[in-house]
Amino acid sequence: MPRLHLFEIEDQPWLPTYFRNVATGFLLVAHKVGKQNKLFTPKLESLIIKTGQRTIIDMGSGAGGPIRSIVEDLNNKGIDANAVLTDLYPNQKSVEIFANEASDRITYESSSVDATDMPVHLRGIRTMIASFHHLDEQTAQKVLLDAQSAHQPIAIFEGFGRNLAGFFILLPLIFLPCLFVPFIKPFKLLNLLFTYVLPLIPFLVFFDGWVSYLRIYSQKELAQLIEGLPSDDSYEWEIGSLGILKVPYLIGIPTLQNASMLH
Repeated sequence: MPRLHLFEIEDQPWLPTYFRNVATGFLLVAHKVGKQNKLFTPKLESLIIKTGQRTIIDMGSGAGGPIRSIVEDLNNKGIDANAVLTDLYPNQKSVEIFANEASDRITYESSSVDATDMPVHLRGIRTMIASFHHLDEQTAQKVLLDAQSAHQPIAIFEGFGRNLAGFFILLPLIFLPCLFVPFIKPFKLLNLLFTYVLPLIPFLVFFDGWVSYLRIYSQKELAQLIEGLPSDDSYEWEIGSLGILKVPYLIGIPTLQNASMLH
């Protein structure tokens, strides 16, 4: 079945910030339960070793996803990594949470950051985790081209694949908010109201979850995006899948002769 770029509620600028924050908060809890950091950390460890870059510039961060756990994993492996979280619609509650932690390892940009035109001061390994499917083909290519043109590494990971395994993972999605919403931080009684009394949050999660599934780029479609970019011998691309669920990934890295441009 071909990829379908359908309407996703969370992408709409008219969606109240409250519901967008709850949706990204739900995904944060889901990432923790699924321990997806264990799937992505080895690839990022290899990328850090190859490039010497120890700063991760996460794009489309939402509430933070698995980045916190990934940074912890890397530091436990003896890699002094840090991360800067960014988003076109920053989750301001998460911005406040990270600011209050006063950590020099993870910070969250409070202003809007466009992944197709990254600010020059944000340099490091760019990542998009479980968010690349939000982009249509034209925007997705702009994100990749911006990294290639700036000679900055980029790693794209989806949350699951558009395959049979991904299909079965999504089947219980209508019930998961009932389990996860109480654990979204900060805790709000309003979250319980819109979950158990007026089930707007379960509807949002269920609807967007299935649309996300239909939007995910396959390995073949990722290759087509790369083929549409200008030829650049100073930049290399790697496409593959991770784990038994065949989660697609895309990694771009400057070649060694351009390593000096990383910093």
